[in-house]
Amino acid sequence: MTTRTSTILTHTVCPRCREDKPLTEFSTNPSKKNGHASYCRPCARERLREYRATDIGKLANRVASREYAARNRARNLALREASTTTP
Repeated sequence: MTTRTSTILTHTVCPRCREDKPLTEFSTNPSKKNGHASYCRPCARERLREYRATDIGKLANRVASREYAARNRARNLALREASTTTP
């Protein structure tokens, strides 16, 4: 009978900058095996910035903004009215 020992990861390597960093440098992602994102926060931020600079990224961001505005129209109107009525 074999017993499994759990190993707790404290560091991982970011595939973009190739640096070994502590897990606190990575966002959480429950769908990943280790529970953290693949890219460190600075690299993920830069990656997103580069994506949003492309035509596809600009379109995706515009669509997401419009969908958010449509979903939250009533909430946004209520907040806008509350901010204008309060001195």
